[in-house]
Amino acid sequence: MTTSHSHTFTAEALDGTSLETLLVALAPLDPLPARADAMRERVLAIARRPTRDQAQNLTIAAAAGRWERVAPKVEMKVLQDSPACKTVLYRFEPGGVLPAHHHRGEEECIVLEGEAQTSGVHVRRGDYHLAFENTDHSEVCSPTGAVLYVRHSRHPAVSSP
Repeated sequence: MTTSHSHTFTAEALDGTSLETLLVALAPLDPLPARADAMRERVLAIARRPTRDQAQNLTIAAAAGRWERVAPKVEMKVLQDSPACKTVLYRFEPGGVLPAHHHRGEEECIVLEGEAQTSGVHVRRGDYHLAFENTDHSEVCSPTGAVLYVRHSRHPAVSSP
């Protein structure tokens, strides 16, 4: 390969043993703390995610995963995300509100703890709520706090003939 300075470099400039010796002798550079944290989180997320070849089931311990703030006083933890659906937990602090939204596909919800209100319906622990595909959903609020299991269908249902 020729550079703009008319020097010619070839891959054979160092033999393999000399190159390996030099590379091993290099002192590693630590990434900046924020970058190191991001890299660690990415590697751990990949390591925790089983492939179909590794497991027939997926189990996520209650303490595992990461809660992300999605609205004031509302956090979400993704349990499963596939092309067909997304399954999450929503954790509401007292007074938490999720804004109104539209559903392209169906959304199933089971109240695991506490109580919530949506679309004029008051749901409590153990209650099931289904928002049909292609509908608008009013805001979801919880005056007392709640944990909701929600499964979002990615695609509208396919009608069978």
